[in-house]
Amino acid sequence: MIIILVATNTIVTVLGQVRLTRHVTTLASTARATMVSAVLLAAACLTFALSGQATAVAGQSPP
Repeated sequence: MIIILVATNTIVTVLGQVRLTRHVTTLASTARATMVSAVLLAAACLTFALSGQATAVAGQSPP
């Protein structure tokens, strides 16, 4: 089962990168894509951090 998940993750990641970077052709579009990815990564980190706080607020101790 784990090999299927790893293979699927690899295929989706490779195909996703090719599809998402198809329109990045100039230095300006590269900078824009980098900025968008940085904002999305920061949002994901904030979401993960707040999910731990939400668990503590709900009365459960975080692991």
